[in-house]
Amino acid sequence: MTAPVIHIRVYWANAGAFSGAYDDVTAFSDGDLGPVMTRGRSADNSAEATGAASFTLDNFDDRFTPDRNWCDNPSFEAGTAGWSIAAIASLTAVATSITQVTDNAPGAGSKAGEAVLTATVNSGVTFPIPYPFRSGVTYAVSVYLKSTAGTLTVRAGLASSGTPADIASSGADITTSWAVYTFAWTPSADRADAVFFVRTTTAATATVRIDAVQVNPGGTANPYLEAPTKGQLVPGRPVHIYATHGGTDYPQFYGYIERLAPDPADRMVTITCYDVLRRLGEVDATLPTTALTSRTALDCRTELLTDFERGDHNLLQNPSFETDLSGWTLVAGGGDTLTRVTTDAAPEAGGTCCAEMVTATALSYLQGAAKVVPVFFVGQTYRASVYLRATTGTPAVTVGLGRSHTTYLATRTFTISTTWTRYTVTWTVDTETTAGVGGLLLFVEFPAGTGTLRVDGGAVTRGQALLPYSGTGSGRWPNYCGAGSFDGGGLNGWYGGWTNLCGNGNFETDVAGWSVAADSFHAAATSITRSTAQYHRGAASALLTTYGVTGCHYAVTGTFLAGVTYRLRFYFEQVTTPRALEFGIGSNGTPADYAYGTDTGNTSWEAKYVDWTPSANRSDVHAYLSTGIVAATHQTYIDEVTIYERSSEWVTGEDPPYVDAGPGGMTTGTTAKATSTTAKYGSRSHSFDTRAVAGSGRIYDFLHLGSYFVAGRAYTASCWIRSSDASAPIKIGLAATAGTTWDEATATGSANNSGWTQFTVTWTPAADFPISGATSAMRRVFTVCQTDATARTLYIDGVRVIPGSSADDWTMTHWDLDTASEASDLVSDSAAFTGSALSNLSSINALTLTRHYIRPAMTAPWYAYVTSDRDGLASKTSVETFDDDLAGMSSAEIDRASIVNILPVVYSPNPPTTEYYSDAASVARYGPSPGSALAGSAFYSTRATPDIVGPALVARYKDPRARPVMTVVNRFPSQLQRELDDLVTVNFARLRIQSGKYLILRITTLLTDGGTIWTTAYALEEYS
Repeated sequence: MTAPVIHIRVYWANAGAFSGAYDDVTAFSDGDLGPVMTRGRSADNSAEATGAASFTLDNFDDRFTPDRNWCDNPSFEAGTAGWSIAAIASLTAVATSITQVTDNAPGAGSKAGEAVLTATVNSGVTFPIPYPFRSGVTYAVSVYLKSTAGTLTVRAGLASSGTPADIASSGADITTSWAVYTFAWTPSADRADAVFFVRTTTAATATVRIDAVQVNPGGTANPYLEAPTKGQLVPGRPVHIYATHGGTDYPQFYGYIERLAPDPADRMVTITCYDVLRRLGEVDATLPTTALTSRTALDCRTELLTDFERGDHNLLQNPSFETDLSGWTLVAGGGDTLTRVTTDAAPEAGGTCCAEMVTATALSYLQGAAKVVPVFFVGQTYRASVYLRATTGTPAVTVGLGRSHTTYLATRTFTISTTWTRYTVTWTVDTETTAGVGGLLLFVEFPAGTGTLRVDGGAVTRGQALLPYSGTGSGRWPNYCGAGSFDGGGLNGWYGGWTNLCGNGNFETDVAGWSVAADSFHAAATSITRSTAQYHRGAASALLTTYGVTGCHYAVTGTFLAGVTYRLRFYFEQVTTPRALEFGIGSNGTPADYAYGTDTGNTSWEAKYVDWTPSANRSDVHAYLSTGIVAATHQTYIDEVTIYERSSEWVTGEDPPYVDAGPGGMTTGTTAKATSTTAKYGSRSHSFDTRAVAGSGRIYDFLHLGSYFVAGRAYTASCWIRSSDASAPIKIGLAATAGTTWDEATATGSANNSGWTQFTVTWTPAADFPISGATSAMRRVFTVCQTDATARTLYIDGVRVIPGSSADDWTMTHWDLDTASEASDLVSDSAAFTGSALSNLSSINALTLTRHYIRPAMTAPWYAYVTSDRDGLASKTSVETFDDDLAGMSSAEIDRASIVNILPVVYSPNPPTTEYYSDAASVARYGPSPGSALAGSAFYSTRATPDIVGPALVARYKDPRARPVMTVVNRFPSQLQRELDDLVTVNFARLRIQSGKYLILRITTLLTDGGTIWTTAYALEEYS
């Protein structure tokens, strides 16, 4: 039988696309020494089992030796990253451009760089070599150059950018044919600022092509190879291994390089790798407390994986100034300027632009806003970094991270040079008082004196590690909506829709709609007029003049519904002596159906309200206010009159602000509202019955999560909607207000009863709406309502709000989560999880008896994170049988290693030393109770409070049951198809197993004999 062909790919550039010319290292793999690949899964009956792989590569030409070439972009195959046209004082003058062209020196790929030099002596391009060069040590350089026209006096060289006199360069002119130019440099002192350069030595324009740059220690340049360079041969590079058999590709492993171990004697290098499951164990992920009343395993996993997927996401809005200076502000005195420079850039930041701040006053500072959801949890670490260089001198510069210039959270002061260098500072959230408040800003400040500073490649990342610089766009945004899945049964933050039923409550133009004529609630007053002498908001109020106890009213248009609670709210201030007042709302035709309140009066602005629930539908509603004293004139200012349907879900302080109308076309709330088992994700959605009114719907208030919306930044909301009827016209919106009108965006579409429809809306606020403004005067909301007057049931699920102009889905495509079962497992009541992503996920496993593992894939992102719940095993069928006499079965054995078993234990309010479950349902699911005398048991509490349903303690003990390990050789294609958690049948008389059903717990594959022998061992676990 023909053996599969193995393929080993290493993405040396660290981005995971596997598209480079030498990413496939299969040709260098030693088939007699691997690869060896292991993948495992966790489960209720096993400890964590992370995956690993190792393989050996022939290194006969030193292509996998880090010191072979120190130039990390030597042949422009992937672009011009790192190359600069900016001038370096006393070394190069500015060049016109450096671009990638299709041309190549012998043996140097298919691309080259083309530098256009000006008619200035020393006009040139540079590339930094960011490694330490030692005094007295010789370093060899070679480079291929050619002119596009004629012979040019162009030289290549290597020098210290800070001490340009420490230099070496080539000595011959270049021609129109590719030729190699070599020289050697012996630094006069230790140098950490070496740059390779190509420059003209005469005052004439020149166009020169550059390729195959080689820099290495020693007196002779190594032969140039298209191969990984020193900066690429480092741990952390993605590795993808797959096999091809019968025209089909089968993924076998995905992970990252852990170690490269060269063997100089045998000219080989051994590479060991680890998988994503272990990477999850190296990245902190916080699952914070939440406004939800309860949270399911699915909710928790989604949040943890979202946190993990953010990875090295750079949170700065505009880190490298390639387009403009947006997101950055220079705060200073007179004469200070901030400009964009298009001929200079930090090499590691890529691009061609930077910002230049020229300060004429001390303590001038530059600030860049980070794109964070400003909810900071104790223990989280944020790191700020930025590339800086001075145009002259060595000034002191402070780099800081804070919420404002006066509230720095962390600062460091550095003495900087004229060479681009990265500077960094970290902040760890230390107390609850700092959590949940404010945004994050990166600051660059001259603490004393003045100067000119260039800035590039800013970054704010989460986590302790100083990561390689990356622009925005990687990673996954956290959800600004804290209650978007509904699986835990909570609806906190969701309210009924509303609008201001008072059409003129702020009197900014006139007093239209208001009357002092007598009605069923008050006698006729003298007058009501618009006044600018006093006002609570805006620039005007209404002045009510009464004689005796008289008043005014506003006749509200529309129908007030029986059984629905409405609130009249307003501000008043009396001109002179306080007088008693009465205020109320009710039916003018049936005045017994009303509600009222009283007050002793006030000569300063005071808010008052009264709630009314009509006993029947009313279309003759008056809101009124009466005040005064018998036989005397009295005056009262009135402002901010709001009449609205009040949701029972609002809590104190969360009533809507004064606005002219509701957000997103809202007019009214809904009737029944609940969570429903009709769901797009998980087990539940949010269902509500609309009224037969256009604008009936629901609102989510971001006050519950404290999301910060920044002016000029796009935000996109998405949700899935289903209707009880065939066509429901829907409007969704994102909106915020700090005044009387909404800054909002809306989008419309149609939902139906045959499936779920995704709705999206993108909003760019005109002003900042910060968390610090989360008061009754400010709201940030997401809205969903119908646009016709039809009573129906609507279902919403998967609500997600993120920065940017495009939506993503509730879960990522490579999260293969067991949504059916996990969504029903309640894990916590607003509890917080801290630690690594893996430890948190493992805790959820222990509570819900869920297993997880990493399944490699053939397309980006090259893997899936898979979960399955033990309750879902009944649907499995056996996919393969292992028989004692089957050809290709080399051996079988019993694995008697100590296996960790995890059992849930009922929590008692006053727990004894041990208390095991004993109810029939638990015994049926988990097996018999081990009994209280089990030696070596350990218990720990997973909850701070005992008032929950479900497991609260977990017992761990060694499981003595033996498990088989089946080994097969060259059994294709099943050997390539088998996956963790597959169900198999075992008939093995020597092990006394007949028709045994097992799940695959671990897969280990070894290739030998040049890849012709494939040996796979399957560690199995009982299927029960």
